[in-house]
Amino acid sequence: MTQLSPTGNATSDWGQRLWASKERLRQLLRRILDPVARLYAAKTRNTKWISEAGLAVNPVVDIIRLTRVASFSVLAGLIVLLMTGQGRELTLALAEPIADVSWARWLGWTGWLAVVQLTFVWWALSCTLMARLNLDNAKGVRRQQTKDAREKQAGKNRKDQADNSNEAEVTYPWADGFMDRTWPQQLLFACFLVYAMSIVTAAIKLNIVTWPLRVLLLVNMTLVAVGARLLWRGAADEFQPDISAGGTKATSERAADESKKPISSGMRKAMSGQAPDWEGFTVLFALAMFVVLLCVFCFLPAWGQWLGAPVVLFAFLAIATSILGALSRICHSSRFPILTTMLALPFAMSLFAGNDNHEVRSLTGPLLARPSIETALLNWRSGLGPNDCRSETDLKKRRLILVATAGGGLRAAYWTAAILGSLQDNAPQFRKCVFAISGVSGGSLGAVLFATALSEPLANDKLVCPDSRRKGFACRMDQALSRDFLGPTMGATLFPDLAQRFLPFRLFPDRAEALESAWEAAFYKEGGAKLEGGFLTLWSGQRAHPPHLLLNGTDAETGARIVTSDLDLTGRFPETLDYFDIAHAPIRLSTAAMNSARFTYVSPAGTILYPPSMPNAGLVQARIIDGGYFENFGAQTALDLLRAIKSPPKAEPTTSDDIELSVIQISSDPDLTDSSEPDFKLCGKAMGLTAPRGELGPWYERAWGRFASDSLAPIDGLLMVRESRGLLAAKQLACAVDDAGHYVHFRMKPRLWSNGGWVFGKGDERSPLGWLLTGRARDQMTDQIHCDDGTLGQLNKALAWFEATPRPRRNHECRDGNEKS
Repeated sequence: MTQLSPTGNATSDWGQRLWASKERLRQLLRRILDPVARLYAAKTRNTKWISEAGLAVNPVVDIIRLTRVASFSVLAGLIVLLMTGQGRELTLALAEPIADVSWARWLGWTGWLAVVQLTFVWWALSCTLMARLNLDNAKGVRRQQTKDAREKQAGKNRKDQADNSNEAEVTYPWADGFMDRTWPQQLLFACFLVYAMSIVTAAIKLNIVTWPLRVLLLVNMTLVAVGARLLWRGAADEFQPDISAGGTKATSERAADESKKPISSGMRKAMSGQAPDWEGFTVLFALAMFVVLLCVFCFLPAWGQWLGAPVVLFAFLAIATSILGALSRICHSSRFPILTTMLALPFAMSLFAGNDNHEVRSLTGPLLARPSIETALLNWRSGLGPNDCRSETDLKKRRLILVATAGGGLRAAYWTAAILGSLQDNAPQFRKCVFAISGVSGGSLGAVLFATALSEPLANDKLVCPDSRRKGFACRMDQALSRDFLGPTMGATLFPDLAQRFLPFRLFPDRAEALESAWEAAFYKEGGAKLEGGFLTLWSGQRAHPPHLLLNGTDAETGARIVTSDLDLTGRFPETLDYFDIAHAPIRLSTAAMNSARFTYVSPAGTILYPPSMPNAGLVQARIIDGGYFENFGAQTALDLLRAIKSPPKAEPTTSDDIELSVIQISSDPDLTDSSEPDFKLCGKAMGLTAPRGELGPWYERAWGRFASDSLAPIDGLLMVRESRGLLAAKQLACAVDDAGHYVHFRMKPRLWSNGGWVFGKGDERSPLGWLLTGRARDQMTDQIHCDDGTLGQLNKALAWFEATPRPRRNHECRDGNEKS
C-alpha cells in the first residue's frame, strides 16, 4: 500500500496524482466560495456590502460581456430545447421509433442523425472557439493599452515611470484567473449538457427505449463526459499545486509581476493588431455554409423537410456565433459599435418599400366568378339525392351542417383533418351534408386539405398507414400532416428572410412562400392533394363540389376580418373584408390557407397591394395576419353565415324553410375546461361565466398569479379578451341551432397514463403548438378519438345524423398507450 509522507508529498505516481487532484479541488471550491463568504461577512458587519457584491460580480459580468455572442447563443439553445414545447417536440422527433424497418430507411435515418449530431458539435465548438478568441483579444488589447499608457507617461515624466514600473495591469479579479481560463470550457460543457438533458427528457416522455434513443444517449453522454474533463483541466491549471515545496499556491499568487505572465498566441495577435488563429477558417466556413443554406431555402425551400428543424437550428446558431463573434472582436479592437449598427440597420431598411418581400402570392389569369350565399345554398339543395341528408326527426327537411374549426398551428390542422376524416370514413354522405367550413389558422389548413382530398380521391391501394385505426380519409390526412413543416419555415426565416431585412430592395423570397411550398410538396407526395392549384378552381367544373370554405384572417390596420372564401361575401358580414374583393387576383390553395394561418412571427403579415386597375396601384392596401387575432374559434363567421341562411335578403330566392341546421365545433386548445361547453338552458340569458375565477388552486398557482401583476395584467387581459370573445362566439353559435341535438363539440384534451390506460381530460401531456408534430403527438389525438368516452360520444352523436353505425369503444386499441406512443 502506498504511504504518504508527513509533509504531504506522495511516495508513488498515483499517490501524487491523487493528492494533487485533492488540492486542486480544494482550491477550486475555495475560489468559488470566497466571494460568497466575503459578501456574508460584509453584510453581517454592516459594511459596504454593495461594493463587495460589485467586486464579486464584476468579473463574471465582464467575462460574459466580452463573450456575449457565444454566451447568448448557448442561452438561446437552452431556451429553445428545454423551455419551449416545440423545442421539446423537436428533440422527441429524433428519438422516435421507426415504423419502416427496411435497410434503406434505417440507413437514411442513421445518416440524418449523424448530420444532426455533427451540426450540434459544430455549434458547440463555435461557441467555445469564439469565446476563447474574444477573451484573448480583450486581454491583448488591454495589455497593449496599458503598455501604451506607460510609455506615454514615461515620455512625460521619467520619475513617474520609475514609480509606476511595478504597477500591474488594471484588470478585474478573475479576468486572468478561473473565469478567463474556464469560461469557454464552461460554454462547451453547457452546450453538451443542454442537448443531453433534452434527449433525456425525450426518453422519459417516450417511456420506451428505441435504437435512435440509445445512440443519442450514448453519444451525448460521452460528449458531456468530455466537456466535464476539459472543464476540470481548465480549472486545474488555475490551481496547480506546488508539490516540491509541500504547499499549494494558485498560479496568479505565484506570479510576482503581471508582465511575467505567459502571453497566449491569441493575445499576442491582438496586441499586434492581427486576427487570432482559426478565426479566418471558422468565419470563412460559416460564410460558405450561410451562402449554401441561403441558396437552398431560396430555390428549394421544401428541402427543409429533409434537412429537418434540428439541423437548421444548430447550423444557424453555429453560423451566427462564428460571424458575430468575429465582428464582436473587431468591435472591441476598433471601438466601433458594429453589433449595435447591425441591430439598427433592419429598422432603417424597413423604411424603404422594397424591403417588404411579404406580398401575398397570386396567380395570373382572370378571377373566377363566385356565387352568393343564396345561390350556393340553392346549388347545394339541388345537388342532393332523394335520400341524402334527411333529418331523422322530420323527413321533409334536409340537414345542413356548418363546421367551425379553431386555430392552433399544426395540431389544429391535424385535429381538424382527423375529426373530419373519421366522420367521412364512418358516414360516406357526410361530405354532401356539410355546406361550409369556417376555419382559423391551423384549422383552416386542415379544412383546405380535407376539401382538396374530397375533390381528388386517392385509390385505397396507395394508402399505407401503420396504425390500423386510421383508414381512408383519416389515413390520408395523417400521411399528409406527418412531415416536418418547421424546418422549411425556420430555414426561410433565418436565412433568406433575415438577409432581406438588411436590403432596401426586394431580392429574396419570404418565409410564408417557403411554408406554402412545403405544404404543396408534402401533401402531393403523401396525401395526393395538389395545393398548388387555384383556390376557386376547386369549385369549378362538373365534379362533385367540396364544402365551401371561409378562411378567416385579420387586417392588421383595422382589426377587421379578412375572409378568403369561394362565396361572394361582399357587404354580407359586419366588420368583414372579402379578400378577393380587395385583392382582385386568383391565388393558390396553399396561399388561401396561409392567409388564415399566419402564426405570430413564425409567418409574416401578408401585404395586399392595390391592383393595377385602381388609382393607387402598387401601394399597400392591407396587411393580413393570423385569423386568431380577431377570434380563434371560427365561430363568429359561422354564426354570421348561419344567420344569413336563416334570414336571407328578400330579393334572393331561398330554401331555408326545408333545412335543418346543425353545427360541428372543433377546438384545439387542450387547456379548455368543461366551462367552455355551452349550457343550452342559458341560451338567451347569461351564457358566459357567472362569477370571476379568483385565486383558486394550490399556493404556488396563487403566488404565480400575483407575480408582477402590475406589469403583466394588461398583457394577460388582452390575451384573455381574445379567448373570451371566441368562447362567447362559440356559445352563441351553439345557441343559434334549434336544440342541443344539433350541436357537436370536439374538444382536444390533455391526457394522463394511469392504471394501464390513457385518461383524457387530466394530466399535462399536450400536443405542442407549432409546425412540427411527432408520431406520439399524432397518436395522442388518434387515441382520443378512439379511446375517450366523451369524444366517442360526440362522434356517435354526429353519426346518428346520418343513421350510420355507432362506433364502439375497442378496449384492445386503448389498453397500452406505449404500443402506440
